[in-house]
Amino acid sequence: MEISNEKINQIAEAIANKNHQVFSNREYDKFTDGLFWAWENWANDVIESYHKGFEKPEEPTHEFRLQYTQDVLSNVPEEWQELIESFNQ
Repeated sequence: MEISNEKINQIAEAIANKNHQVFSNREYDKFTDGLFWAWENWANDVIESYHKGFEKPEEPTHEFRLQYTQDVLSNVPEEWQELIESFNQ
């Protein structure tokens, strides 16, 4: 599946801004489950740069949501075809 960088960036920005209304709820929830799992389970030295040395927030920061989404959609877009197709922007 081919997806443009522009579309990846638009989707990443929507997810980073928690704009779930532009996606299928099921697909958005499935994607953000992985995002939250990564935030909770990745090594602190990886996550620390996303909260700038302050105490780690309970929810992923905007910067983490943005980078995680861009990375996932750039590397394995075929796994997220339904999420990408449900994007209404």
